[in-house]
Amino acid sequence: MLDWDTGLYFTHRKLKITGYILEFSTYGRGIILGKKFLRKEETEKVKKEVDILENRRKSLSRAKRRLVDLVNSNVYQYTNENGMVFNPMFLTLTFKDNVQNLDYANLEFTKFIKRFNYEITGLKTSYLKYVAVVQFQGRGAIHYHMIYFNLPFINRVYDVLADLWTYGSRKLLSVDRAQNVGYYLCKYFTKNISDERLKARKCYFTSRDLVKPTIINIEEAVNEIEKGVKILLPDDFKTYHRSFDCDYLKHIDSDSYNLKKYPDLLKCINDEITSYYS
Repeated sequence: MLDWDTGLYFTHRKLKITGYILEFSTYGRGIILGKKFLRKEETEKVKKEVDILENRRKSLSRAKRRLVDLVNSNVYQYTNENGMVFNPMFLTLTFKDNVQNLDYANLEFTKFIKRFNYEITGLKTSYLKYVAVVQFQGRGAIHYHMIYFNLPFINRVYDVLADLWTYGSRKLLSVDRAQNVGYYLCKYFTKNISDERLKARKCYFTSRDLVKPTIINIEEAVNEIEKGVKILLPDDFKTYHRSFDCDYLKHIDSDSYNLKKYPDLLKCINDEITSYYS
């Protein structure tokens, strides 16, 4: 909504597209588009009123949400040379020894990532797309959970894993049943994300050039797209609804739609967004 006195655009709506997932949100308080600096004074005031632990809780919550969005934005988005869509692959790497030095573990993990990419693709440039999270076992040993978005499932994958990761076990699984892969995997990915040993450290790693979520904040456009989605989807289509209170926006209501079974509708929406902003 345009405020004619100030010339600023306020919106109470947001549409976020992450892969096949559409999430329509409604805010209890309008936000200003393109004028984030106007909120600086109020943001600073809020920061002074909350303690350090609360700030960390909110930071971790945002990190988890970004992780879900990244995963959902990239699953089923890559195809092989024959046009077949890659199934996401879930890889867990552990240390059989009680390795607790994070710097050492991350260094060996980074070496593995590069070598694995070369052995599978024959390319020195980064090709395989992934998200990885570091965790600590009960005994304190470090291990890694990964999701590969375009890993070709070939016979020699297991042999390559055995040759390159000699520090402990490696387990590779195909993920093909979860409706919302991001939420499904983040149950594992974020189990220890708030561990004090990860404070001021990276809690997850990503490959370069991953697909980012599409965000639409123009209220009229969001309303029009949501109206079309509700009309075109079957009556028995199930949505995921959540509602919660928050500091600045007061309250957020959101409805999520998984359009994996309706690719034509998703394409129409993306085409509409492209034409709207072009």
